[in-house]
Amino acid sequence: MITKEKMERYGAIESYIIILVDRKNFEIQNSGRKRCKGALETQRQIDQLMDEKKEIERELERIPNLRIRTALILKYKYRYSWKTIAQKIGMGDSEDSIRIAVKRFFRKGK
Repeated sequence: MITKEKMERYGAIESYIIILVDRKNFEIQNSGRKRCKGALETQRQIDQLMDEKKEIERELERIPNLRIRTALILKYKYRYSWKTIAQKIGMGDSEDSIRIAVKRFFRKGK
């Protein structure tokens, strides 16, 4: 079930993966035995986050309402404002109407 908290985490996962990849590359470049163990642990974290991200994306794909699904992705993955989301979606939506529709979607899921 998609929750607001899960979507907020989804938005942060991508940034965190980038940080971890940089850290892993640094650990490999400066590898001694201890650092290689660190790189393996970092890769495990990356894999875990990638799995979580894919699971959230599968849940998003199961949302039948394309308008809500698009709004969720634009808001939480790409961090667009409600105004920009309304403009991109079109369909005569105002920023308030799309924000309220998403809020109702989350409330309905509880």
